[in-house]
Amino acid sequence: MHFGFTEEQQAFGSLARKVATDISPASDSESDRFQVGPDAQKVLSETGLLGLLIPEDQGGSGATLIEGAIFAEELGRALAPASVASSALISPAALPLLCDVSTEDVPTGVDFG
Repeated sequence: MHFGFTEEQQAFGSLARKVATDISPASDSESDRFQVGPDAQKVLSETGLLGLLIPEDQGGSGATLIEGAIFAEELGRALAPASVASSALISPAALPLLCDVSTEDVPTGVDFG
């Protein structure tokens, strides 16, 4: 039985490390350490890491929990702000648990009567 990562998972880990390093603030300042750069969401989206755990048929990347864990590890290694992890990993996975995500109940406008 082999307990290592596949070549595909190792390649994903390399991408995750590069992205996590690129979007992490390069500052030793306490106040800047938790700030996410303005391009972070764009980079996550372009690399397929935004909505990582959302199934592909619902507009996400459709990654497994293993890829999610790899990305979380790389975010921690790079000291990325927690908001990056929540937008890429936690929020999408928890959304169905928190509310009904169907579009039937979404308001389409405001009725001012």
